[in-house]
This record gives sequence, C-alpha cells and structure tokens, in this order.
Amino acid sequence: MSMTIMEALDKRSPASVLALGLAAVGVIAAIDYATGAELAFSVFYLAPIIAVAWVGPPAVAGTVAVAAGLAFPVSDLLAADETVAVWVPVWNFAVRSGTYLVVAALTRALRRALDHERDLARIDPLTGALNARSFFELAEREVARSRRHGGPVTVVYLDLDGFKEVNDEHGHSAGDEVLKEVASMLYTGMRPTDVVGRLGGDEFALLLPDTDAPAATNPLNRMRAAVRTIADKRGYGVSVSVGAATFVRPPDDVNALLRAADGLMYEAKNAGKDRIVQRTVEPAEARI
Repeated sequence: MSMTIMEALDKRSPASVLALGLAAVGVIAAIDYATGAELAFSVFYLAPIIAVAWVGPPAVAGTVAVAAGLAFPVSDLLAADETVAVWVPVWNFAVRSGTYLVVAALTRALRRALDHERDLARIDPLTGALNARSFFELAEREVARSRRHGGPVTVVYLDLDGFKEVNDEHGHSAGDEVLKEVASMLYTGMRPTDVVGRLGGDEFALLLPDTDAPAATNPLNRMRAAVRTIADKRGYGVSVSVGAATFVRPPDDVNALLRAADGLMYEAKNAGKDRIVQRTVEPAEARI
C-alpha cells in the first residue's frame, strides 16, 4: 500500500507534491491542536516529510519540513492554557525544523543511493549499455506497446568479427576500449525509444520500435562503417556482422525476436563476415 502511494506521488509534479505535503502537515497540525498540548504529535509530522523528500526535489522537501517545524509549536502555543514565554515556541520551531530538515536530507540521500544502486544493476559496467536483463525488460515493454498500437519493430543483433584476436594480441584492456567505443557509437543518434544492450562478450543488441526494414538500412550501414573506423583508428582487424529482423507485428516473446536476429547474424558470419543481413520475418517464422 505504501509503495503504491509513493509510486503515485513519484508521477506528480513538484508543485502538486508540495501542495499535498503542506495539506498533510495542515491536517496533522489541526489534530495536534484539537488534542491539546499534553499529547506529543511531533513524530506524526515525519510521515509527510519523508514522503515528500522521497519523491520531490530538495526545495519542496525543505519547505514541508519547515512548515511542520512551524506547525508544531504554533499548535502547542494555541492549545496551551497558561501564558508561554516567547522564546519557547521559537526554540521549539528551531529544534524541530532542524530535526525535520535533517530527516528530509537523509531521506533524499537514501533515495539517491538506492537509485544509483538500481542503475548499476541495470547497466553493463564496462560499456554503459543496458545489461542483458535490463535489455529484455525494456524490449518487452516496447514490444507490448507495438502490439497495442501497431507499427513495425526491428531487432538487431551485432557480433564483432576479429575481437578475440584483439584480446589475444593486444590484451584485454585494448579489447575493453573497443567495446566501450562501439557502445558509445551505438548510442549516437539513438531515439529515446530505442533500446541498446550488451548481451555478453562482444555481442550487442538493438531494438528499434516503429522502424521497418528500409528505415533501418541507412542507420545499420552507418553503424557498420563506424565500427570499421574505430578498428582502423586503432589498427585492429575488427569488423561487425549484423543480423536485422523486422517484424510488421512482433510476437509476444522477446526471445523469438532475438532468435530471428541472431540467426541472420550467423548468416552474415557464414557469408564472410563484415556485412549486414536484413529480413522481414513473418509471424510464423518468429515462433520457430
């Protein structure tokens, strides 16, 4: 339940998060006032502060924290039966606001740390491309979207030719540099909806939504030429074999898409490497 609320808040604008946070503080302050000064309510203000700090920017979290720090001594002051010295609510405001600001800052730091760890779990640490698991997850979403709204999908499987020789002759650090440059090249010119992943070793995969075979041809040719440029710059005999499978209507199973592209990539390998094999795949073929 709490995660559902957080996910819903995460999708809201900072202004609406601020409004909800201040409203929650106002409700708690009203209850605090109604129950009198004898009952402590400071812990309840932490709930909106933590929620807002988790989903909102620092300025929004700070504003809600200060509002909570102000609401508590004001409600105490209004509910008190005897006259309270002026410095008491000021002191309470300073102490509680400071405490709430620290809680908000710690919450933001925890969110950043968890987001960073989540990103590391999704990204191939060497190349910065998606790892295989994340590629499959995003590819599944794009395929589902394409099936709902229509439109072709092209899946591309790339394998570097001669990469083993680079590792053997020049060392793995040289091979790593080639992989990083290839991954950087793949991201160049990619659209926000395109998915780029490293499936392992020297194998990469692309998923290009709303892309038919003719639309994929020029980008693939540029990609192949860019790999040769990277290799020539370093003096390595590296090229790329590419299999590109286009689906007018993709199957449900992402593995079926990749199998089709992988099979075309091996056709490119068997035909002499350093080439692209493209094909529009019928739904019946994708289920094989």
